[in-house]
Amino acid sequence: MADIFISYKREDRVWAEALSRGLERQGWTTWWDTRLAAGESFDKVIETQLDAAKCVIVLWSKESVESKWVIAEAAEGLEREIIVPVFIEEARPPLVFRRIHTARLIGWKKSAEEAIFVRLIADVSRILGPSPKEQEAEKAREAEKRQTRERVKSEKAEQVRKQTLEEASRKQETEREAKRLPPEQGERKKESKPVTKPPTRFVQEPVRTGKQSGTEARPVMPNHQPLPRAALWAGGVLGLVLILYFVQQGFKPAPATLPTDSGQSGDNEITRQGIEFVLIEEGSFQMGSDSGDSDEKPIHEVRISSPFYLGKYEVTQAQWYAVMGNNESGFRGTDRPVERVSWNDVQDFIQQLNDRENCDNCYRLPTEAEWEYAARAGTTTAYSFGDNDAELGNYAWYTGNSNGETHPVGKKQPNRWGLYDMHGNVWEWVHDWYDSEYYNRSPSVDPVNEESGSYRVIRGGSWFNGAGYARSALRGHWRPVYRLYDVGFRVLRTIP
Repeated sequence: MADIFISYKREDRVWAEALSRGLERQGWTTWWDTRLAAGESFDKVIETQLDAAKCVIVLWSKESVESKWVIAEAAEGLEREIIVPVFIEEARPPLVFRRIHTARLIGWKKSAEEAIFVRLIADVSRILGPSPKEQEAEKAREAEKRQTRERVKSEKAEQVRKQTLEEASRKQETEREAKRLPPEQGERKKESKPVTKPPTRFVQEPVRTGKQSGTEARPVMPNHQPLPRAALWAGGVLGLVLILYFVQQGFKPAPATLPTDSGQSGDNEITRQGIEFVLIEEGSFQMGSDSGDSDEKPIHEVRISSPFYLGKYEVTQAQWYAVMGNNESGFRGTDRPVERVSWNDVQDFIQQLNDRENCDNCYRLPTEAEWEYAARAGTTTAYSFGDNDAELGNYAWYTGNSNGETHPVGKKQPNRWGLYDMHGNVWEWVHDWYDSEYYNRSPSVDPVNEESGSYRVIRGGSWFNGAGYARSALRGHWRPVYRLYDVGFRVLRTIP
C-alpha cells in the first residue's frame, strides 16, 4: 500500500503525475487512480488505497471542487486529520474545507527544487515524518558525526601522548642541566626558618641533603649594589608628587568589562561565539491569552527570577556552519536564519558552544516562559507592538509579505527590548516539552516543563503562516526529530 493517496480530477492528470514523481523522489510511495490494473474494481481499489494511506493530498482546481469523488476523498482525509489540500489554480473549495490552510502550487514548473514544492514536502513531513530520503541523509550525517567524534578523540589522545613525551623530555633536560651547574660557593648555614627574599628567577640545583638524589628550585638574586640613600629619597618624592597629581585630576580606575569576542556593543549587549546577545532583566509578566487557543489559557502571572542574555537575532546559516560545519537549510543565504534543524540538532550545536568555553550550561535554548517574556517586551497585547495585525509587516516576515521564503535576519523592526524577528521568519525551538494543559499547573516562578512527551514547543510563527500564528502567546509544537523548512531557533546565554 502507498504512503500517499493523491486525489484529483481527470483534467488535472498532468499535475498529479508530476506531483507523484516529485514525492517518490523523496522516497515515499504514492497512489493515483491511473495505476488500476485491468479487471480491478474501481470503487474497491480506491477504498482500499484510501483506507491504507497515511496522507491524502487533494488537488483543488475549478474542476475538482465540483467532483463528488474528490470531495468524498478529501472528506476522508479531513476526518482522519491526514489531509494536505493544495491549490493548483485559483478555485473555491466546498465550505467545510475553507477553514483549512491550503498549500499553493499555482505557477509550479514541476521542478523538485522550487521553493513552493519544497514547502509542500515540509507539509507532508508534518504528517508522515521525515521522508525516506531525509532519513537516509540523517543516517549519513550521524555516521559523519561519529567519524568526526572518533577522529577528534584520536587526535586528542595523540596530542596528550605528544605533550607527555615533551614534558618528560623537558624534565630530563632540566635535570641534566642542573647537574652541569657548579657547586655553590661556601657553606650555607642550616636554618629552621629560612629568610625569604623576593626571587627574580629560579634555577634548578642539586638538593644539598648529603645525597645527590634530586633537584630543588633555589632563588638566585642578581649581584646588585645597594642604591644610594639620596636616590631612594628622590624616588620617594617623585612618587608622592605623582600621587598628588592624579588625586587633583580626579583619576579613577577604568571600570571592569566582560570579555567578549568583539568587545561590548552597548551597556546591555555582548557578543559571544560570533552571536550578538541582548540583556534581558529579571521581571514578571502575564503569560498566555484568554482570547487565543485553548492551550494558551488561562492567563497567569509568571516571574523570571534571573537576568539572562538572549540572541538578538535568530541563529543564521553562517553561525551554524561556523560551529557545525554543515548547512542543510532549504533557503540558502549566510544571513538567513538556519532551518531544517531538529530540536536534537540544536542540542548538538549548543553543546559545541559550551565545549568551546569549557562550561556546562552557559548556552541553552530559552524556556517557553523566557521566550514569551522576551517576545512581549513588557506588553500585554497580541503582538509586541500592539493588537493591530495590519502593522505586522513592519515587524515580521509572514505569509502576507514573505513571498514564500525566509529572509535575512534583522531586516524588520525590533521589539522594545531590541530583539529582531520574534514574530515570523522562522518558528523557534524552545526548551520545554509541549503539554496543552501545562498552564493549569505550572509554577509561577521560572516555569519549565521538563516532563517527557512527544513534542517540543516552537514559538513565533514563520514565513509560511498567517498573522495569527505570530502572536506572542501562540504555542506551536513539533516532534524533536523533525527538520522543517520553517523552524529554526535563537540561543540563550546564562549569566553566572
